[in-house]
Amino acid sequence: MWSKKDYNNLINQLFLLKNDKYKTFSSRLIINSKEMIGVNIPTLRKIAKEVSITKIDSFLNYYQGVYFEETLILGLSLGYLKDKKELEKYLNFYSNEITDWSLCDTPAINMKLIKENNEYFYKHINQMLKSKEEFVIRFGLVLLLNHYMNDNYIDHILDVCVNLKSNKYYVNMAISWLLCECYIKYKIKTDKYINSKYLDKFVLNKTISKISDSFRVDIKDKENLKKRRI
Repeated sequence: MWSKKDYNNLINQLFLLKNDKYKTFSSRLIINSKEMIGVNIPTLRKIAKEVSITKIDSFLNYYQGVYFEETLILGLSLGYLKDKKELEKYLNFYSNEITDWSLCDTPAINMKLIKENNEYFYKHINQMLKSKEEFVIRFGLVLLLNHYMNDNYIDHILDVCVNLKSNKYYVNMAISWLLCECYIKYKIKTDKYINSKYLDKFVLNKTISKISDSFRVDIKDKENLKKRRI
């Protein structure tokens, strides 16, 4: 169980662990973030693992979401949960706490329970994709990328990539990333969609660029795709 004193001690601990050079470096990569203290990710993972074995409900009683590290600890702690119903309970709350790509992508990769329970979490992913919030949508897309890239869901993923239209930068970057991975793993299914008939200019060109940067794609395939740029 967490008390107010425990939570204040956590915040104080984070400030004791800060590294100003790391903060400066990270601030350049992570734009529009919450206030950053400057604690590295491996350290935050260790703290998050400890949080995950406590009562997260009591943690949330004192959670303020002021600091980047504070929110990332919450997100990472969800990845260490062993009960799918417990993860389900907090997933929507966390998605609405995301304010930048790192708070989105780093915890999403860690949520192995979703990969082990695709069908169970499927409805939650779809709800995220219907959101109007940029990073809630991106969170859904990155969860698809990391945990649903398989034979059962590839057609759904491609349908999402083609039909989800957005003017949000981080949503479109995630779609391009998804399509790149789809092409690498399911080239035949994906190839026809990498076309201006299905994708807008930004997503099409960014997808082709990401595929072209991959070492897992044949040079001839890269050259053929580059001809489709607009």
